[in-house]
Amino acid sequence: MINWLPQVCNELHNELAVIYWLMIVPLTAFLVMLELFKTADKQPDAGKIITRAIISIILLISFKETINLIAFIGDGIASRIDGLAKMDQIVGTLKEGFNRDAPALYKVREAFIFLLNFLSYFLAYFGIFIANALIHFVWSILFVCAPLMILCYIPEACSGICKNLYKGLLTVISWKILWSV
Repeated sequence: MINWLPQVCNELHNELAVIYWLMIVPLTAFLVMLELFKTADKQPDAGKIITRAIISIILLISFKETINLIAFIGDGIASRIDGLAKMDQIVGTLKEGFNRDAPALYKVREAFIFLLNFLSYFLAYFGIFIANALIHFVWSILFVCAPLMILCYIPEACSGICKNLYKGLLTVISWKILWSV
C-alpha cells in the first residue's frame, strides 16, 4: 500500500484551501461590483452573492467531515455486501460441477462452460484491482481540487461545479459498492 499518497493529497488540499481563502474576498467583491452594473430590467442583489459566499465557506469547513461520512457509509455498505469470494472456492465449485458423471458430449460442453466461467471470473477478479486504483485516483483528485470547486459555488453560473464535486464523490463510492456486489 502506498503510505505517502494520503499525506501528499492532504498537503495539496491544504495548499488549495489557502488559495481558496486568498481568492474568496476578491472574487466576492468583484461579483458584488458586477451585480451593481445590472441593467434596469434586473434588480441588483448583492445579498445573494454574500449568502453564496457564506455557504461556500461552510461547505469548505465541513468538507473533510462530509467526505469522511460519505466514505464511512460507502465502506460500511460495501463491507456488509462483501461479494468477493476467494478464487480457490470458486474454482472448487466449478470443478465439482465438472467432475460429476455424464456422457462425453456433455463433458465437452461442460468443459467449455467451465473455461468460460473461469475466464470471466478471472477477468472480474483482476478488474477489482483496476477499479480500486480508479477509485483511489478519482477520490484523490476530487479531494485535492475540492477547495477550488467549492469556490466556484459563489458565482451562480459556476455553481454546478460544486454540485458535481459532491455528485462525483457519491459516484465514486457507488463504484466501490457495485464492485462488492
